[in-house]
Amino acid sequence: MDIKTEGIIGYGLLGVGLIFIFLAAYNVYTVFTGVSAPPEVFNLESISLNANNNAGGTNSVELVSGKTASKFMDMSVWYILMFFMVQAGGKIASLGIQMVKEIKVVLKNKDI
Repeated sequence: MDIKTEGIIGYGLLGVGLIFIFLAAYNVYTVFTGVSAPPEVFNLESISLNANNNAGGTNSVELVSGKTASKFMDMSVWYILMFFMVQAGGKIASLGIQMVKEIKVVLKNKDI
C-alpha cells in the first residue's frame, strides 16, 4: 500500500474513532442531565412488602416503584453501551494513529 494512501486511511480511522468517542460522551451527558431519555428496554413492576399490623389487617408498603427501577436499569444498560462505544472509538483511533506514524528502522551493525 502506498504511504500516502495509508496516511489518508489512518487519518480517516482517527477521525471516525474521535467521532465515536464524542458522540458517546454527548449522549451520556444529555441522558445524565435529563435533556433526553435513554431507550426504554425494561418494564419492571413495583417491589412492595406486605406487613401485618396488630389489628389483623395488612398494609402494603411500596419499597421501589416499577418506574424508578425500570429507569435505573435503562440508564445502566445505556451507560454500558456508551462505554463500549467509547472503547471501540479508542481502538479505531489507535489503529489510525498507528497507520499515520512513520516507522524508522536504524541498524547499529551493518554486518547483519
